[in-house]
Amino acid sequence: MGITSVISQVLQCFVIKDVKPSNYISDEELLQDAHQELAQARNIFSRTNPENIDYAVYNLLAAEERYNSLIKQFKKQKNISPTRQYDT
Repeated sequence: MGITSVISQVLQCFVIKDVKPSNYISDEELLQDAHQELAQARNIFSRTNPENIDYAVYNLLAAEERYNSLIKQFKKQKNISPTRQYDT
């Protein structure tokens, strides 16, 4: 195999568009995961003992920030919007 054919194959990999990797996660799945993570963080926060309150607060704040940033991201994208409304 010559160098030109190798370069050609490599370039074809970069030129092909609309090919999603096998581990592609859709925007809706990301939002669902973030919503589930937020619900779990709220559950942990409501049931935690005083020794673990720092972890529970940090976990809840991180989950809220992730969820809110995804919502903002979807609102900025005009052609992509979540099809379902989620409670916060």
